[in-house]
Amino acid sequence: MTDERRETIGRVEVSDRVYSEIARREAQKVRGVVGLQGSFVEALTGRARGIQVDRTGHDVSVELRLCVEYGVNIPALAAEVRERVASAIRQMTGMRVRAVNIHVDAIAEPGDGGDAQGDNG
Repeated sequence: MTDERRETIGRVEVSDRVYSEIARREAQKVRGVVGLQGSFVEALTGRARGIQVDRTGHDVSVELRLCVEYGVNIPALAAEVRERVASAIRQMTGMRVRAVNIHVDAIAEPGDGGDAQGDNG
């Protein structure tokens, strides 16, 4: 069947919570990421802690606020987080990733959970 002959019988919408969950899971797979830093307002409103998603058309941008282990190479860690998050979002949703911005808001001793909020709710 060619593209011209396909009929659309519905649509798929992916919520911001799904993008947040993808970003959270991928960021936490990176060695040296202790968790995500959430704000008091995020906790009260139920928004994903430490993650902000912005969608425009078929583009998505993600901002992550991280707590990292003391002593890690922050630029290398940020590059790995960016690549993992962008790749997972592209693969799972088909969206174009315009940006994955990383904010390092806290550091913690290795093995110390610090003040990071590792969950998204």
